[in-house]
Amino acid sequence: MTTTLHLIAPPKVVDAIRSYTDQRRIDYDVYLRDARKKKEEVLLRKEVYLLSTTRDCRNNTAKTVVRDALVNLKEQAGPEADLHLLRHSFASHLFLRWYTCRYPGFSKQLADQSHWFFKKEGIENLRIFFGEAPREPVSEANITAFIHIIKLFGHKTTNTLFQVYIHSFYEVMQHALKRVHKKDDDEILRGKLITELVPNMRSRKSQLKLKSRKAKDLVKLINL
Repeated sequence: MTTTLHLIAPPKVVDAIRSYTDQRRIDYDVYLRDARKKKEEVLLRKEVYLLSTTRDCRNNTAKTVVRDALVNLKEQAGPEADLHLLRHSFASHLFLRWYTCRYPGFSKQLADQSHWFFKKEGIENLRIFFGEAPREPVSEANITAFIHIIKLFGHKTTNTLFQVYIHSFYEVMQHALKRVHKKDDDEILRGKLITELVPNMRSRKSQLKLKSRKAKDLVKLINL
């Protein structure tokens, strides 16, 4: 995930994480020099916890960081919120973002449409993450996008991701239904079908007077 963070997260989040990890590298270098000077047994970099409240590499305060983060989360999102809930929210938002990568206009119906996730840069970055051109909608033929998402979550199949984590099907379903109906409504009907559907439009002469041959407009004539 660290290699793709800059593509899926807002710049300010990426900058904050980079700044923190850089600081922890400095903390480790300071610790390393001091430990060698004191001839202590040196901890390897991978043995030092990234999360810390004291910046002291000798002490493990990662649990305190997690506890404080959970307290802050409950204050911001309510007493029922927990850290795993954020994982569910991330999955749901990523599903909406994936769909927006295919149908850019979809985000206009979302309450979070002004968020970086759905802005031009956010969508273009996610398309790159999916292995596609940043300025072109993801093709319906792309079947690998969800493989990237599954790997990101560490799941073996889509079952857990869809059945447990994603809670944003309704919005996508509504948009998908509108797309299907619009496609049917805008279909151009041929003369023989018009003859069968519209009783007073059986001749070519009468059909030439039609202003539109779209299904949605011809339906209005059926009821006349």
